[in-house]
Amino acid sequence: MSWDNSYVNFGLVTIEGQNRLKIYRNRDNYIYLTVGNESVKDVRWTGNTLTVYLNNGKVRRYSDQNNYITI
Repeated sequence: MSWDNSYVNFGLVTIEGQNRLKIYRNRDNYIYLTVGNESVKDVRWTGNTLTVYLNNGKVRRYSDQNNYITI
């Protein structure tokens, strides 16, 4: 699977609390992504991949809402 293009094209992601992301599809619609017990430092779209930088120095690349790799 991959991210729906409407999320990628809108391009807005906010950090909600320490470990929760709010990923917008448009101005009024969004989904939440919880990153376990890890604290999020930064998040960015890298092409069709959501790159999440964690405070512990790890970086996760989410190919969709449910699948990631740690790099």
